[in-house]
Amino acid sequence: MSAGLTLRDVTVEGRGGPILDGVTLDAAPGERLGVAGPNGAGKSTLARLIVGAATPTAGELRIDGLLPTHFRARFGIGFLHEDGSRAWERITPRDVLTLQAPSADPIEDHPLISALRLLPLLDRRVATLSKGEWRACQAALALWTRPRLALLDEPESGLDPAAHERMRSAILWAAESGTTCVVFSHHLDLLVRTVDRLVILSRGRVCDVFPVAAMGVADVRARYLDATSRPC
Repeated sequence: MSAGLTLRDVTVEGRGGPILDGVTLDAAPGERLGVAGPNGAGKSTLARLIVGAATPTAGELRIDGLLPTHFRARFGIGFLHEDGSRAWERITPRDVLTLQAPSADPIEDHPLISALRLLPLLDRRVATLSKGEWRACQAALALWTRPRLALLDEPESGLDPAAHERMRSAILWAAESGTTCVVFSHHLDLLVRTVDRLVILSRGRVCDVFPVAAMGVADVRARYLDATSRPC
């Protein structure tokens, strides 16, 4: 079952002013929603709010009518964090994935193993993996259990072009499996070919929201540049 996401006039105050300023947006159950914006636009803060790692100063954020912390406690939220932390560097991806969702089924049979080409990596120590290889393992960890909601913060970080395509396939697989996916990225090409709608965030505000199905990368880039070059 997919989750619906709703934000209404969400504000987060920082020391120098608002980090997010009256953000209102929705993600329908099963939707692939992209969020793009310049550095400092508030994307990572928004991701932390949705996953329940921070709380807004004002406004309302609900996932299927629940506060993020309550939703996460009941159903879990898949989260691919932007920093690529290797907290498990002494163990293997197989160990990490087994801890995520113990199952009698062989790990090798999971669709994400094929989609992300993880089979050769399963029994290597995390410390020996490249940044891109570990990123793919983290994506599998975020999507492994087919969560109702998943957030992917800069999923393309450290990936070569072929790995970009595999990441895209993994996100599409998750959405087809019933996961509502929110993808935060600077990579407009990945977003155009992956998401249903794109949110442009700039200076903590939503400056534009539009469907991308019939648009090319050049058109989306032009709209992005226009939205981020003027006050919202």
